[in-house]
Amino acid sequence: MTASTGDVLVFSEVQPERVPVGKSHLIVVGRVISGEAFLSENQAAVYSEFQVRVEEVLRATGRSGINRGALVTAIRWGGMLQLASGRVVRVEMANERLPRLGGRYLLFLRQDAALQAHRIITAYSLEGNQAQTLDGPRGVFADTRGPARRGPERADALLAEVRRLVASSNGRVP
Repeated sequence: MTASTGDVLVFSEVQPERVPVGKSHLIVVGRVISGEAFLSENQAAVYSEFQVRVEEVLRATGRSGINRGALVTAIRWGGMLQLASGRVVRVEMANERLPRLGGRYLLFLRQDAALQAHRIITAYSLEGNQAQTLDGPRGVFADTRGPARRGPERADALLAEVRRLVASSNGRVP
């Protein structure tokens, strides 16, 4: 389902998980250093690619080769494009916000071999000791049934929870 208001297209909601450790090939804390929106090859979708400088690796499955200081390409549906006509169009998923340039994030990523990049499953903006999900505002987290866009939580507590869940997952990713 889509809705259009002027030059903004909003696609139907997804129900995010709060901390999708089990679905993530890579979980990192990093800073977005660049980003760009693209039209898909079949011209049916808009997606954004973000270059993220890794500050901390919380989980890396397989032979990722991702270490502190590495650059990771993270992809999320949506973005802002200027069409050949000069018109600017913004496309977004209803429950998925895009990271902002210069922002620091906790990113839950899933490898996409076809794109040679990682898709953002969910992300948290980290500012000081506050963590705020980029996902929401409507709906609930699929895993906890709690509200998807509540107020900020303590970043240190969230990171400790993720570390604990990673340690107990034994590296399993379906």
